[in-house]
Amino acid sequence: NFDDFVAGWTSGAVAMLATQPLDMAITRLQSGSAAPVKALVESTRSVAVLWRGITPLLLGAPLNNALMFIGYGAGKRAAERDVGNPGSLLPVFVGGCVGGFAQSFVQSPLELLKVRWQLAEGATAPPPLLGELVRRQADGAAGLAARVPPLLHRGLAATLARDVIPHGVWFSSYDWAKSSLCAPASDAISAGAQVAAGAFAATTAWLVGYPADVLKTRCQMEGAPSSLLAAARQLHAESGLAGFYNGLTLKLARAVPMSHRLL
Repeated sequence: NFDDFVAGWTSGAVAMLATQPLDMAITRLQSGSAAPVKALVESTRSVAVLWRGITPLLLGAPLNNALMFIGYGAGKRAAERDVGNPGSLLPVFVGGCVGGFAQSFVQSPLELLKVRWQLAEGATAPPPLLGELVRRQADGAAGLAARVPPLLHRGLAATLARDVIPHGVWFSSYDWAKSSLCAPASDAISAGAQVAAGAFAATTAWLVGYPADVLKTRCQMEGAPSSLLAAARQLHAESGLAGFYNGLTLKLARAVPMSHRLL
């Protein structure tokens, strides 16, 4: 109902506002080239830059969550028809994958705006940012890039890689952990156990999906390769395998309090 929608959006917004400085630091670490957050704060003489890029995520959260749970429900119901074991985690995994797929098409352009904003140097983000991203590419672009504005395709493949399988892992890990933490012969679960299950699910999912998150940032950076494969090759050449997990500790520190959005 409407009250649940408002409560869910409000709690998600509060968690996002509280953890956005961590996200700012993560994005700049993942880029491999941006100045550290401390240097940006010192150069702008403002801590407000730590929340740069949060606006598109806050505005898009309701639609994003709606697509996630519509996709989750549809995928789970479809998988349940083909699975004989009622206790199987497969329908939950499939539902999470379908939900992640559905929300990626909204999440990718929102995060492109966020990444460009967070990686901008100086006191303000570039004013023509949105206009630049909705224009078709100049002559020389090929394939999808020649026909579709960057806002709609840049980083989409990496977003799908980050959100499809990892969301299936999140939902199935959470369901398994919740069942394991329930009192014997009871479906009741304490608030603490629910938070612990969410933390376990978030950690497991990000261990699977974090390399794709790093590649998404690299694909969406200005002047970087937009191809997922090209970005992976460039990152490996620069930092080796360790580069694919650059910033993971901060991501996990942010993911645990944020995981309640999917509970």
